[in-house]
Amino acid sequence: MVATANFKPTSVSDLVQEGPTDFRVHSDVYTDQAIFEQEIHQIFENGWVYVAHDSEIANPGDYVTRRIGTKPVIVTRGREEQINVLLNVCRHRANAICREQQGNTLSFRCPYHSWTYANTGELLGVADRTRYPKGFGSDLDLLKAAKVGSYQGLIFASLNGNVPDLDDHLAGIKHQIDYWADRSLEGCNTLLLPHRYGYSGNWKFQAENGVDGYHASFVHESAFDSFATGGVSRYLNRPSIKSDGTTRGFPGGHSTLEGGYVEGRGSARSLADMFEDYMSKLTDRHGEDRAHEVVSARHLFIFPNVYLFDDLVRIVQPISLEETEIYSHPFRLGGVPEEFNARRLYEVTRQLSTTGMVNPADLEMFAANQTGLHADMDWLELCRGIEMEEVSPSGERVGQHSDETPQRAFYRAWQQVMSQTSFENC
Repeated sequence: MVATANFKPTSVSDLVQEGPTDFRVHSDVYTDQAIFEQEIHQIFENGWVYVAHDSEIANPGDYVTRRIGTKPVIVTRGREEQINVLLNVCRHRANAICREQQGNTLSFRCPYHSWTYANTGELLGVADRTRYPKGFGSDLDLLKAAKVGSYQGLIFASLNGNVPDLDDHLAGIKHQIDYWADRSLEGCNTLLLPHRYGYSGNWKFQAENGVDGYHASFVHESAFDSFATGGVSRYLNRPSIKSDGTTRGFPGGHSTLEGGYVEGRGSARSLADMFEDYMSKLTDRHGEDRAHEVVSARHLFIFPNVYLFDDLVRIVQPISLEETEIYSHPFRLGGVPEEFNARRLYEVTRQLSTTGMVNPADLEMFAANQTGLHADMDWLELCRGIEMEEVSPSGERVGQHSDETPQRAFYRAWQQVMSQTSFENC
C-alpha cells in the first residue's frame, strides 16, 4: 500500500507503509507521546536491549548503571562470576540505591533508610528490623531483569520472561558481531569510559544515522576537507555520494553500513609498520580473506539500541520523546602494542567524540529534524535504492552504500513489534 497526502493513520501499523517502489514513515513516529510510550514498553521493556560489555564488569563486585527503556538498572558481576541485571530501586520507599556510573562493591546500601542488598539482589539487612512484623522482608529482594544473555562479550537483558532466546534475536547477524570481536589478537575488546552526551531529538534519528551512507559527504564536508588537507589519502577526491561499499538490512531490524577493506577506518594506517605487523598476525589467525573482512570499515546496528563501530561501541538511550542520551565507548584491542591502541583512540576522539570534527554535525542534524517535524509534515521518504536491492532467502537485503536499506529494515521490525499485542519473535 502506498501512502498518500493527508492520510490519517488509524493504527500503529499504518505508520509505516511500503510498496514495490515506495517506503514511507509517518511523522507521528517521532512526535507522538503515546507512540514513544508504546516504544518504551513494546521495544525496550519487552525485547532484548544491550546493557553492557563484559570488560566493564570484569571482576567480582564490578558494576555499571544503565537503563532498559526508561527504567534504571545496575549491571553487576557477583562473587561467583554471575552477571546480574537489577532494577535500581529500593524495595522500601523507591530510592535509587546506586547513583554512580560504575564501581566495585559486593553490596548496595540505600542512602535513604539504609536497607542493604547483595550485588546479586538479595536483601541483606533492614535498619532496626525489630520494629517490623516477624518475617518481614523475605520477599523484598531487588527486582531483576527477567532474562540476561551475552554473545562475544556483549550483555543483553529483557524485562519480559517470554521473550525469545537471545540466539534467535541475533541469529542473522552473529557473523557480523564476530568480525567486530575478532579485531583483537588476544582476549576480547576492552571498552573504555564513554563520551556521554545528549541531543534534542527523537532516539530513532541516531538509530537511523549510523548506517546512513547518503548523508556523510554533505553533513561532514568540512571535516572531510580538513582530513584531506591534513594528508589523509582516503579523503582526497572523495565523491559527493559514495557508490562503492554496501548496506545490509536483516530481519529483526539489524543492519550494516560497510565501506570495505581499502577504506577501512580504525586500522591506524598512519602507523604503517605496526599495522602491517597487526595484519600479519590477524592473517595468521584467520586467513587473509577473513582478516580483510575483520578490519573493513563496518558499522553494525543491533536493534534497537547499540552500534558496533570500527573503534567504538555506541549506546542509544531514549530519555523522552524529544530527548536522547548517547554513551559512546572507545575500545582497546587485545594483543596489540599500546601505541597502536593510543593512535586508534586519538583518531576516534578527533572524529567521533563530543568535541570531534564529525559527530557534532550529526547532532545538529537530529535537532534540525525534530524542529522541522513541527511543521506538520506527514510522511518521510525512505525509498532510496528500493528497486535495486538484492534479497536473499534468509530475508537479508543488500543495497549500495548510500541506499536506505538499513532504515527500511529498522522500520519493518519497528512496525512488527509495535503492532503486536504480545511479544513474539520478529
